[in-house]
Amino acid sequence: LIVLITSSLFVVLILMVYLLFECFCQKWMLPVDSRSEKRPTKADFRESGGFEQEAAVMLGLYREDYYDKQTTQKGIFEVSVLKSRFSSETTVNLLFDERFGQFKNLAKSQY
Repeated sequence: LIVLITSSLFVVLILMVYLLFECFCQKWMLPVDSRSEKRPTKADFRESGGFEQEAAVMLGLYREDYYDKQTTQKGIFEVSVLKSRFSSETTVNLLFDERFGQFKNLAKSQY
């Protein structure tokens, strides 16, 4: 039960970050739009008014099928921990199920 609650909270957190990131990108054109490597980095947030310095956790979301329509990685999000005061920086791949609006763990064989 604790794992299920933690997983659900993590999915809600990822979705909230994604929505905030979309709003942020629409308000300010980020450097990611003008370079060949589209994965977000901490440097993308340098001009955000101190967000990079104040944040305890920074997550970057990347979806290859957004930039390359011919990719075989349809619906897969790379969630990168760009900064964390509580853990190490890492990347996790999640499958986004548009039918239900939820992220699923790719490591589980049932998906």
